[in-house]
Amino acid sequence: MKTLREFHRSSASAGATPARIVALLAVTIVAVAVFATIGSASSVTAAAAQYAPVNTGAPTISGSTIENQTLTANEGVWTGQPNAYAYQWLRCDAAGNACADIAGATAKTYKLQAADIAKTLRVRITASNNDGKTTVTSGQSAVIIGSGPAGAVKLPNGETSIPVSSVSIAAGQRLIVSDVTFTPNPAKVFSNAPILVRVKVKDTRGYVVRGSTVFVRTTPEVTSTPPEQLTASDGWVTLTMVPQVDFPKNPAYNVQVYVRARKAGEDPLGGVSTRRLVQFGLAR
Repeated sequence: MKTLREFHRSSASAGATPARIVALLAVTIVAVAVFATIGSASSVTAAAAQYAPVNTGAPTISGSTIENQTLTANEGVWTGQPNAYAYQWLRCDAAGNACADIAGATAKTYKLQAADIAKTLRVRITASNNDGKTTVTSGQSAVIIGSGPAGAVKLPNGETSIPVSSVSIAAGQRLIVSDVTFTPNPAKVFSNAPILVRVKVKDTRGYVVRGSTVFVRTTPEVTSTPPEQLTASDGWVTLTMVPQVDFPKNPAYNVQVYVRARKAGEDPLGGVSTRRLVQFGLAR
């Protein structure tokens, strides 16, 4: 390519006018600029093609985290123009740690199974292009819960509530008095202040049970006996007992309380019913 000085001399010797010289110079400058731009773009494209994909937005998992439902892996955001993705689903503990590959779970989707209950899942995604591959792992899913019986409701605290009608002795299920609390505890001797009894009912599968009929009574009977009451959606019910004249006066004693939970319409001594004996302390 001629220099500008050589171009000027050759143009002048050829008898070109000043205006023609200026026009020819402009065309030459544009051509040089275009050549430089094309050359630069080609270099950038070639350089980019020399790298494996880079993840700029983490993969995610979508879908309902309930047994027998299907989860889907979302690849996230990548640079480097991936042309293929590979998947490996991982089963982790409830905190998202201690993860292990799930055998055969290498598709974009995964159907939850019984082994996943009380666990969390992650998915490991490998993006590939002609220059290499990169692997990243998603965040953990929510804790997987069982599909549950009819009427199952997921509570904000993570527990699952079921109606007492979904507890069946024919299926080998029973009620359980899982928790009992007293307020105050210890109770004051020489006092007739009410004593609150809170009872929580679950079944043998670990579901909290709503609508279970709960009965409490001191034994021997040294307080009033409240009428039976039904557990709420969280499995809890509160009953009130009032000390009677023969309530113990010795703070060294404890007061025993008989607690029963049953399903309405069944024999209180049979069916899915359960019983528990608990106690609270005394103080001056």
